[in-house]
Amino acid sequence: MEAWERVSKLMQHFNLNKNQFSKEIQAGNNVTVGRIVNERRNPSSRTVDLILKRFPQINRDWLLYGNGEMINQDYEPRFSNAEELGIHEDLPVELSVTRSGSEFAEFPDGHVLMTIPLIDSFAYAGYLSSWNDPVFIEELPKHSIVVEKRHKGKYRAFKVRGDSMDNDRRNAICDGDIVVGRNIEPFLWQNKFHLHKYETYVVVHKEGILIKDITEHDVENGIITCHSLNEDKAAYPDFDVPLAEVLEIYNVVSVERRRRI
Repeated sequence: MEAWERVSKLMQHFNLNKNQFSKEIQAGNNVTVGRIVNERRNPSSRTVDLILKRFPQINRDWLLYGNGEMINQDYEPRFSNAEELGIHEDLPVELSVTRSGSEFAEFPDGHVLMTIPLIDSFAYAGYLSSWNDPVFIEELPKHSIVVEKRHKGKYRAFKVRGDSMDNDRRNAICDGDIVVGRNIEPFLWQNKFHLHKYETYVVVHKEGILIKDITEHDVENGIITCHSLNEDKAAYPDFDVPLAEVLEIYNVVSVERRRRI
């Protein structure tokens, strides 16, 4: 297997097309990856570095030379923005873990660091079948945010895929951003959602994970109307989703925007 074939295998493994893969590794556009696959070119050292920076669990020797396994067995998948937030490991902390999977670290300076499971782009498919499996949730990457106090309830972080919520405005939620959501228990779906307070939701549908605004909630018939911010309505029309087909719903409480290049 040539190096270009291994790049193609990576895209298949993470369920990403050429354009999505290029965005993930911040290649700028899909020309580089397109040439690698379409013209059967081996990736440059710069492209290899970009791939390994974005996917540090990949075995460098495998990617370059085909040696060993694709995934580094010693890799511990844990993402955290704690360093960016000025939280350091050498500070004394008081740790606690909730049943829902949230970890809280209270620091002497008053910060509370909440660490929650992160459903990254390559975990989407697995999450649909294992969203209620504690072992699967425990093995997910982690995402950390600073909060003012410990929060009750189940929280999850989701990495955004696609451009349906990108309207080129300040409220855009773009490909690569991370949204944090608080779970709405199914028994609460029988009451009208607080659409005036929360507009954007993560809907874990049996066929995929949707990050959308909910504009209508038909309580009587159990139907929600999903709306995309992208103004291209030919590509991103509004649509109805029966709640009977939904596994989980989260109202989005924060958005961590990916650095724009």
